Amino acid sequence: MTSPDGLNWSIPVMTGVNDQHSTNPAVIGLHDGTFLMIYGIQTSSPLTERLYRAISNNGINFIKQPAEAVLTGEVDNFVSVPDIIYSNSTTLRMYFVNGNTNSRIHTATSTDNGLTWIKEGQITLTGTYGGQTNDPDVILLADSSYRLFFVTPPSGTPLDSLRLRSAASTDGRNFTVESGDIIDPSGSVSSILDPDAVPVAGTSKYLLYYGTEPAGSLHAILSP
Repeated sequence: MTSPDGLNWSIPVMTGVNDQHSTNPAVIGLHDGTFLMIYGIQTSSPLTERLYRAISNNGINFIKQPAEAVLTGEVDNFVSVPDIIYSNSTTLRMYFVNGNTNSRIHTATSTDNGLTWIKEGQITLTGTYGGQTNDPDVILLADSSYRLFFVTPPSGTPLDSLRLRSAASTDGRNFTVESGDIIDPSGSVSSILDPDAVPVAGTSKYLLYYGTEPAGSLHAILSP
């Protein structure tokens, strides 16, 4: 979809990625002018997810390449919810969830435009949070530091009542959890899901999009 203001969106256009049970796409513009999409394909009974790659010349029409998965998981055969940034001028770093029943955020890097990935393992989160961590979204700030948005349950609770938290890092791998919840579930909303922060052109602000459980409308908040 396209938007003039980040709040009002056009009718969705198909991307060409039509695998059954495809989900959780992450797209980044590459330095060569093309676009990379990493997305999951889920299976059920038991629930698994593997990550696949697609490329595009215009960011709209994508072609799946290669046919096989580019990243699989060691825990529950489940990797999901990718988010991709450039960690330097030649290296992509992907943040993703590893594990379905005891989820943690891991990273992997690629120097060939996402065709092959080298796993770096679980990130370090220092501070108080709910234990399980899900739905990572990372932005590289103007001072070259990193801010991670993620969802986590309250301490000592199972994977429900997810709320949005943030953490800061100077290297993109070791993060310090920032105090307080950004958004808590309330009313009919039981969990906050899938944050995605994007810069607002011409300002130092960010629009942060997120979803909810039960599934409903999407939401956006503007940073101070």
